[in-house]
Amino acid sequence: MKQQKVKSLGVELSISVPATADEFDKLAKREGACVDEANSNVLYRSFLTEFRGAMIEGFFAENEDGSQGACLFEGYANRFGAVRKRKQKDSGKKKKDGSPILTWDEGEEDYLEYIRAEKNVSDSEFVADCTTLAALIAFDPAKTVSVTKPKALAAEYLENGKKLFAAGKFEEFNKRLVKHQVLFQGKPAEYIPVVPLEGETQEVVDKKNVEQLGWLAKAFLDKAAADAKAKAAQGLGV
Repeated sequence: MKQQKVKSLGVELSISVPATADEFDKLAKREGACVDEANSNVLYRSFLTEFRGAMIEGFFAENEDGSQGACLFEGYANRFGAVRKRKQKDSGKKKKDGSPILTWDEGEEDYLEYIRAEKNVSDSEFVADCTTLAALIAFDPAKTVSVTKPKALAAEYLENGKKLFAAGKFEEFNKRLVKHQVLFQGKPAEYIPVVPLEGETQEVVDKKNVEQLGWLAKAFLDKAAADAKAKAAQGLGV
């Protein structure tokens, strides 16, 4: 046995715990109990957290440099074009880039139930999607996954989105995205007007379209900056 320090109720405690898997199994009076508990801990601490987030946001391959690669599973948010409800934190504080700090206004299960009902996703289709996604996610005891937080679009990109929406030259914008091989969420970037959900006002739909254009503008500018950096590096001979 060994002593392990934990903190509860503001007090640091020293608890006697098993030092090996064998000691754990003896205390549990069951062979393999330690591995079973460890597996359950990883499943609930990281695997299922990643799974629920990926059902909504999508699952992507990882490039050798650690950057996001191709989309392996299209999340329901992108597939069905339904924006998850968000709200600004009560603190009113903002990030350094001027964007607000947001939090989700509905849980993952609530959002997915809403999507299934609104878009008529059958039980069999939902189970098949869940099974497909689960097979893509590796069981990794070394990984710690946090619950996804809503991404806020910086003010400058939101302004770009407003200008693009006002101009209305969407076909021309999509052609530029293709020409410069811009990717968004692991796929070729393309502006697709939001399909209104039942009961949504035109103002809400327009706001969603503006935000989509803003994210695509950011992807375009990020790609342009990366291309310029690569070209400069070539000029240095590196």
